[in-house]
Amino acid sequence: MSTEDLNLIEQYITDDATSDHRRRNEPVFKRTGTPVWAVIGYCLRACDGSVELAAQDYCLTQEEVRAALVYYQQHPELDVCREEVSDSAAETLSGRMHLGPTHGTASAA
Repeated sequence: MSTEDLNLIEQYITDDATSDHRRRNEPVFKRTGTPVWAVIGYCLRACDGSVELAAQDYCLTQEEVRAALVYYQQHPELDVCREEVSDSAAETLSGRMHLGPTHGTASAA
């Protein structure tokens, strides 16, 4: 892993444990608190790997999404296919995944 990759992770991602019982101890984006697994899973599945679309839909910068992908390369054990999300997050993600041809990420169902 290059120094540039490590700097991306350090700049945008934190996986420090938290004592806040309302939050899980999982890697998140420093700026938004969004779980890294959610963005990676969305980028790879719903956006067919498009960093630009995932960044737009999650209100992140493309560099933040790239940092998440680099983090995932470093931590392939991260479960990015989990379905366990809060109701509001599931609703939001479901809405994003059904945007239709505008983003080219949804099926014609």
